[in-house]
Amino acid sequence: MTAVDAAPGMVARAALAAPEADVRPAALLRLPFADEQFDAVGGNFVLNHVGQPRDALREMRRVTRPGGWTAVTIWTVPAAPGQALLGRAVQAAGVTRPVHLPALAPEDDFPRIQQGLAALPSEAGLKEVICDTLSWGHRTTLEEWRSGPAAEVATIGQIVTSQSPSVIAEIRTPGSVEGLGSTHPHAHGADAGLGELPESAQAPVTCQVMVQVEVAVSRWYSPG
Repeated sequence: MTAVDAAPGMVARAALAAPEADVRPAALLRLPFADEQFDAVGGNFVLNHVGQPRDALREMRRVTRPGGWTAVTIWTVPAAPGQALLGRAVQAAGVTRPVHLPALAPEDDFPRIQQGLAALPSEAGLKEVICDTLSWGHRTTLEEWRSGPAAEVATIGQIVTSQSPSVIAEIRTPGSVEGLGSTHPHAHGADAGLGELPESAQAPVTCQVMVQVEVAVSRWYSPG
């Protein structure tokens, strides 16, 4: 197995999690691999972060052997309640998107729904596209929930870490957003859909939040 990420911190985390894998720094638009090198290529939650998602899929297709498979995932829009918690906390703190993190150009963007994601592989020359929406309850602790953004994971993480210490503290304050500092540490069912997280992380209590992703699987056949 081979894995790449443009962020050095993510490369280090992946190498620790999968020591048997070949993990290296690389950008999706310029993969350091030969044509048709892999049987299967996956991109998890990356098309929504690159500036040219269609070019990114073409690069994934380039390194996939004929008859091989590609698979990509993105978060649904609008986000499931649990996923929206951090964004709501950022908004409540009055944070705006930093200028060094420009939004995707309209001509390069795509609808963040099942139909929008399903159209991208076809535009990149891939065939047999299958797309579906997956939902599940994610069990975690408050500190685990915060650890991704604290490590600059995804755009929201870069937005959070670019703020002053006082603003970061405000974002992290339990109760700053309804649901973020819930007094129900073991949320299930309808409560889980509200994205309730434990008020204190001093004890290893867990909570459950509903998350949703769009998944698209497609196949690559070389011309002729």
